[in-house]
Amino acid sequence: MKLKNNLKIYRLSVIKLRNIIVDKTPSFIQQIKRHFNCSSNKKIYIGIIGCILFFSFVILNPITLRQIGSHLVYSTGSVKKADVLIVLSGGHGERVKKGSLLFEKEYANKIIFTGGPLFNNTFPFYMKKYAISLKVPSKNISLETNSFSTMDHPINLNPILEKMNTKSIIIVTSAYHTNRSFKTFKKYLNPSINIQIVAAPDSIDYKNWWKHHEMAEQIIVEWVKTICYGFKYGIF
Repeated sequence: MKLKNNLKIYRLSVIKLRNIIVDKTPSFIQQIKRHFNCSSNKKIYIGIIGCILFFSFVILNPITLRQIGSHLVYSTGSVKKADVLIVLSGGHGERVKKGSLLFEKEYANKIIFTGGPLFNNTFPFYMKKYAISLKVPSKNISLETNSFSTMDHPINLNPILEKMNTKSIIIVTSAYHTNRSFKTFKKYLNPSINIQIVAAPDSIDYKNWWKHHEMAEQIIVEWVKTICYGFKYGIF
């Protein structure tokens, strides 16, 4: 009998202790409910949720994302013959291929490859070797080897083009790089020189670029550079 009473007292004590623990340590859901019962917290949560929904609907909307990608691509329209083809360093050979094709079709009889150092040589040196393998005569190729950025290209090309008495050029670069390149050349190149720009293939699907890691990386990096050029150099 005494044992039975002791067990009963123990069981009641355990139940009482459990109730105390539960009361003192509310569940995650209970905590959320308590937060939402406070009017100030409710406003904050509603604001955050509203911002997330707005960002998801407007910024991450496929239509908006397509516009973000296509904004980087610029064209001057149908290509006309020019004095010189300017092929910017970068890409995976597509720019050299496009420049060589334009040369073959006689859009210009001179090519300048422009870029900076690469390993123990320069980007333009390797671009020239590739162009020669594509049947572009060495005598028609010139190199500019001191450009480390998009802005450097027109600045370093100005004296070279002046010596060549150049009146018009065709810039060749990757599609995603065309908008920033054209605006940079427009601002820093001799204003008497007529500028056209042609996009080389860049393997980016501008309708679905955000679905692929490498494409998204290229688009985002180019946008960061575009914004930096806007604030630093006033190129908008």
